[in-house]
Amino acid sequence: MDNVNDFKDISFIVHCRIDNKERAKNASLVYNFYKSNAVNCEFIFIEDDIEDKLSQYITIDDLDQHITIGNTGDWPITDSNWHKTKCYNIGAKASNRNYFCFLDLDVIVHPKHILQAVEQIKCNKSNLVIGYNGQTLYLTYDAKRLFSDNPTYLKLESFIPQNWLFEGRLLNSNIKNVQNHNTSKTGSPLNIYEYCMAPNTTAVGGCVIADKKSFFEYKGFNPNFIGWGYEDGELTVRVHKLGYKVHKINCAEALLFHLPHDPVGGDPNKNAHKGSNNNHSEMDKIDNISKQDLKEYIKTWKL
Repeated sequence: MDNVNDFKDISFIVHCRIDNKERAKNASLVYNFYKSNAVNCEFIFIEDDIEDKLSQYITIDDLDQHITIGNTGDWPITDSNWHKTKCYNIGAKASNRNYFCFLDLDVIVHPKHILQAVEQIKCNKSNLVIGYNGQTLYLTYDAKRLFSDNPTYLKLESFIPQNWLFEGRLLNSNIKNVQNHNTSKTGSPLNIYEYCMAPNTTAVGGCVIADKKSFFEYKGFNPNFIGWGYEDGELTVRVHKLGYKVHKINCAEALLFHLPHDPVGGDPNKNAHKGSNNNHSEMDKIDNISKQDLKEYIKTWKL
């Protein structure tokens, strides 16, 4: 991949909290990958912490911004929960560019698909675009080590399960078969392959592209979410309900690669944070509210 991907109109907006060393490695890998594979690439990091930890692992360049929200007074610095949606909104307000790519700290999507999403918006075909086809590949630590040694998209492609390929090419019909694949060793429904798990073919988070005008009209990310869970689904449901166009990149090769950061074997407490019930209730509210009431509801939000 060479530097033909011009991101002059796009800000990468990244929420981050460096809660362990693996997360820090991911931040560095993702940052350096995009800086190496795009020109005019701007990152806006919103560090959801009371102190700057990111700078120990990334030296940002002059195009970038790094905001540590624990110093802003927007919420108590003693609050241990993440505020991802609020941080995304802070990042959007800090951008001087016309398009936003809200990127999770641990994921990589091919730059060409992000640019494709922006073109869809420019042509008035979309107002919000999922930057991939819904298929996520959660890489193993073995894959992460191999990618660290050779941080190219070609290396990421080498982790794609071989039975997804037909004469070296990815086909949508092959990917659909992922839902029927499991291993005899574990019987896992998470579709475990040599270098990855493929748990989701209908994901909507991790890499979301929006234009500035529409983003502020539908009031950005819902600030009422705490921690993680449901916030990505809520955004797409709300934006669509308000009459905007929501799409994804509809081609087989548009995958999302997720770098591991949880303990080996997973984190059984990952979804057991104190904001889970709140987030579920907020999602239900958006699901069931009328369009007119939703318009009134978002007027109460502070971005």
